[in-house]
Amino acid sequence: MLLGRKLFRRLPLLLVLMLSVAGLFMPTRPTPTQAQLPTPKLPEGFKLDVLADQIKQPIALTFLPDGRVLLAEKDGAIRIFDLATKQNKLVIDLGPEVNGAAERGLMDITIDPNYAQNGYLYALYTYDFGKQAEDGVQLRSGRLTRYTVISDVAALDSAFNLLDGYQSDLPYHAPGAVRFAKDGTLFVSFGDSSDPYTPNDLSLRAQALDLLHGKLIHINADGSAVTSNPFYDPRRPDSVRSKIWATGLRNPFRFAIHPDSQLPYIGNVGWSKYEAVLRATAGANFGWPCFESDHDLPEFQVRYVCEGVTQDIVSRVAYSYTHNGGAASVIGGDFNPGGNFPDALRGNYFFADFSSRYLQRAELDASGNITTVENFVPDIGFLTDMKFGPDGAMYAVDYFAGLLLKLSYTGTLPVTPLVAPLAAPISVAATLPVTSTAVLTPTTSAPPPAPPPSLAVIIESPERDHTFATGQVITITGKALGAGGQAVPAEQLSWDVAWVTGLSQRTLARGSGPSISIVMPAADPAGFPTQMSESSYVSVTLTAEASGNRASTHMALHPAQADGYIRSWWLVGGYFNKLLADDVLPGGEASFKLPDDALDPSVSVKRIYSLSRRIDLASYIQPPEHNIAYAFTWIHVPTARQALLGLNSDDGIAVWVNGAEVWRNSVSRYVPYDTRDMDLPAVALKQGWNAVLVKVEQNVGDWVFKARVLNTNGSVMRDAVAATTPD
Repeated sequence: MLLGRKLFRRLPLLLVLMLSVAGLFMPTRPTPTQAQLPTPKLPEGFKLDVLADQIKQPIALTFLPDGRVLLAEKDGAIRIFDLATKQNKLVIDLGPEVNGAAERGLMDITIDPNYAQNGYLYALYTYDFGKQAEDGVQLRSGRLTRYTVISDVAALDSAFNLLDGYQSDLPYHAPGAVRFAKDGTLFVSFGDSSDPYTPNDLSLRAQALDLLHGKLIHINADGSAVTSNPFYDPRRPDSVRSKIWATGLRNPFRFAIHPDSQLPYIGNVGWSKYEAVLRATAGANFGWPCFESDHDLPEFQVRYVCEGVTQDIVSRVAYSYTHNGGAASVIGGDFNPGGNFPDALRGNYFFADFSSRYLQRAELDASGNITTVENFVPDIGFLTDMKFGPDGAMYAVDYFAGLLLKLSYTGTLPVTPLVAPLAAPISVAATLPVTSTAVLTPTTSAPPPAPPPSLAVIIESPERDHTFATGQVITITGKALGAGGQAVPAEQLSWDVAWVTGLSQRTLARGSGPSISIVMPAADPAGFPTQMSESSYVSVTLTAEASGNRASTHMALHPAQADGYIRSWWLVGGYFNKLLADDVLPGGEASFKLPDDALDPSVSVKRIYSLSRRIDLASYIQPPEHNIAYAFTWIHVPTARQALLGLNSDDGIAVWVNGAEVWRNSVSRYVPYDTRDMDLPAVALKQGWNAVLVKVEQNVGDWVFKARVLNTNGSVMRDAVAATTPD
């Protein structure tokens, strides 16, 4: 969603208190309540109806061929709302794999133009894979997945991944919207996944043609690149650049396709000063982060990436507006096809502002340029999606109020019933009258055919969240199971392994069969932006094709960072109102190991990989005060040796290596973000895998720690690697 920098800083106090801490989950109900908010000021002849309420975080909607509403909730549920019976039905719940931290979640849905025949439903979301912490704020991935709906129900095993590999480093500016064009191709938008508060080098990826961040993507319905795309490379047809339509976007949360030109009109959520509506022509570069709207940003102009991004190559915005000291988060909307609103408004582009709660109306000229904009409905609500329905009325969802809304016209100005899509934009005249309202007529169709047999694609080794030393040979193995658990022949498995850095992506290996081997690339060169260097990783995709179906799975392998800090951990706990002196683990702390040891089922166990060297336990474990938790990992060294552990914690910390307690400290202190280590206990490491258990106590304030393995002279031990599961 778009709870970006502006919303956090400028919403009314009660909302700011709820949303001011980065990484907090979004609330399910509004504060203040809808009854306490101003009443919408509707234009004469218009009415606003509540069609459904008490919806949990409604985020997106679309229409089925029979006129029913398909509605998505941020936590992953997709429901059908029947406007005639007022009943709703769950189609599919993606909650078990959707990551809903902050602005992540299920962001958008759409249906196939041939839905009545094939039942295809498309979902765009960020996901927790494997045993990652549910709704964790750390590194995740985003994907576009297709499901098959039969008799109003979609099975999870009907999933077909069309677009994967979007790296969500931070829980902001996530995957945005997905829309079909008339020719059956798909446009998909992705945010920059960067820090919404301060200048961050991760934003520079919006200018990188090998990454999905800050892009509008254009693909066929099977996930392949459209060959007429501006950066299409016939030598690399499946590359990111081959699928890019437009670049330089910050948070393109919503967009609409113009009915004539078929160009996307994007609501691009701005940073500190400007919101923009963008008319996205092929190859357009809208300048972020070197520019915000049409204005250069000194904070980023000094970065080398922005040296070639100048005013003369940046595409002009169609319309922009300033924050004027208040909140602002533009929501791209929809074009009015006619049939319910007065004829003079036909062809107008309607869009909203989530933070300011208003609906705006834009007039376009015959060339598709925005000529005038008016505040059409002030105080309409916290809208996250809006679409004109088959009856010509506007339908929208209010995220905080949990409402499905309908804005319709019942006045006396003329309205031409909706017969065909808009042929040309019509300018607003001074006075205008209505006569009729289009009627919603349900249609019937034969049920879609049964989908092809499902495929389960599995990467067997190495375990997720391993770290690997530079130059280390890594063999990756996998398999696929078809109907009845039958193994898919090895020749029908294909691998795509790439090295992804902050500004580029390069192929490491491609091949077929049950395994593939690579060498972990060298660390990024000196001077490479730290935030990007720490987010570099190996992207592994295994794809299987069998019996007319195709499925993929994805994982990330991480290089041992140059700073040496351990980022792969099992987190165990918390144990509320327990102290550092309390041994609460089964069998005792000295003999505890994971993943072997059994735990009480009521105890939370999460496996994480942290981009940050500081492990923030409060992001995973609640309550964040008067609690203790454990972090466990394995450290591998090729030979036995003496070493130092570099440690920091807030509050108390205790550490065991191979069952021997090596450190205990009950001092409360600040944990710096840099590479200073407060404690340096000496440890003896054996050849091979060493079990490391860290226990961190929490009273009040921060609940963080960091740990790394050092040589006895204090330098980083380069050949030590961490893994949550030993080979």
